[in-house]
Amino acid sequence: MKCSNCGYENNQGGFCTNCGCPLSTEPAPLTEVEVNRNFALKKIVDIATDKLFFIVCILLSVLVGLEVVTDEINIINLLIMIFAWIMFANGRKGVSDPRKVQCISGTVYFIYIINYVASGLILFGAGLASYGLSAASFNKMEAEAALQKYGYGQYATVLEILFSASWIILVIGIILVAGMLVFNIFGWKNIHAFVKSVHESASNGNPDYKCCKTARNWLIVFAVLNGIAAISTNIMAMLVAAIPVALQIIGAMIINNHFIKPQSSDAPVAPEYSNMN
Repeated sequence: MKCSNCGYENNQGGFCTNCGCPLSTEPAPLTEVEVNRNFALKKIVDIATDKLFFIVCILLSVLVGLEVVTDEINIINLLIMIFAWIMFANGRKGVSDPRKVQCISGTVYFIYIINYVASGLILFGAGLASYGLSAASFNKMEAEAALQKYGYGQYATVLEILFSASWIILVIGIILVAGMLVFNIFGWKNIHAFVKSVHESASNGNPDYKCCKTARNWLIVFAVLNGIAAISTNIMAMLVAAIPVALQIIGAMIINNHFIKPQSSDAPVAPEYSNMN
């Protein structure tokens, strides 16, 4: 036992063998980093034991189940479901596991990268289409003249319509890429930054939660857009599409309740929480 007076390490006894002072059996007070880390760990436990988080786990399970039935399994949804249930199980035991939050953060980052790759592929395709249409425009007049010459003038109008439609499709593709890039840069990037800050705060003992309001607002935006896209005549398709909408709304509520809305427990506290870090 270390003497609080001289710092000498004693093997046993009630008094220091070096200076004679009584040895304290009380544990040393937690440092500021330890207090902050316990606070961040408690945040994860609070989220995992929240009834809303349990609903998230249920909805994710239903979503993955429906995807299995319809043979449209989404590996991202499957991974998030697994990590969410592990977080929930650990939370019920009072165990805070920042690594599972890190796994969810990595999955969100994967979505972020996939969107960039998809945007790049669409942009590449749009570039090829633009080049093809530009090259074709030089021959369009000759093609129309040939149709008129050989008595197929009625098809010249069809050619004009097809050519115009191709340009319209190209413009739509470019707008789609621009939209995906906007959602990626301002949406998924901030959501990933928030989730990443949750596990980093619990790991390094420095509660610094980033982009809380931005992440919440973008989840609401995604919920609205997905809700519009979910409108369909196919009941099964509407059900599968409606679950992500509910998940995004509940996710926004969790962020608001635990990181934005003022709480009496928002000050770092000293009680220790078991963790698996």
